[in-house]
Amino acid sequence: MELKDLVGIHKLSGVDFENIEIEKYGCFEDAQMMRFRLDNIIYVITEDPSDGYRSSMKDIIISKDKIKNKFKSIDVLGIYEEGKYGDLDILKLVSTKTGGTIIEVGTDHSDSYYPCFIANFKPENIK
Repeated sequence: MELKDLVGIHKLSGVDFENIEIEKYGCFEDAQMMRFRLDNIIYVITEDPSDGYRSSMKDIIISKDKIKNKFKSIDVLGIYEEGKYGDLDILKLVSTKTGGTIIEVGTDHSDSYYPCFIANFKPENIK
C-alpha cells in the first residue's frame, strides 16, 4: 500500500501515536508509529529511523489495532504531495469544512542526504 492510495474523500474518526522499538541489523531502534482510522479502516504508519540523522516512512499497513483517541467522524480530503523532483512523499488529510490540515504524514526528501519522517496531527483543525 502507498500513501497515494488514500487520495479522495474519507471519514476520519481517530488518531493516536506510539513509540516502539524495531529491529534493524540485529539492534533495536526507537521509532514512532501513527495510527488513524479512515472509513472505519485503521492504517498504521511506522517510521524507519535509519540512523541518528535520517528517518523516513517505513511502511503503511491496514491493521486490526485499536485506536485510543477516537472522535466523531469528520469528512476529510486526502491529498498526496510528491514534489516536483520526487522530494516529497506526503499524505495530507484536510478538513472539508475548515480547509485546515489535520494529518500530515510521510517522508520529506527535500534534503536528500537527510530525509525526514513526518507524522503531524493538528486536532485544532477539527471543527
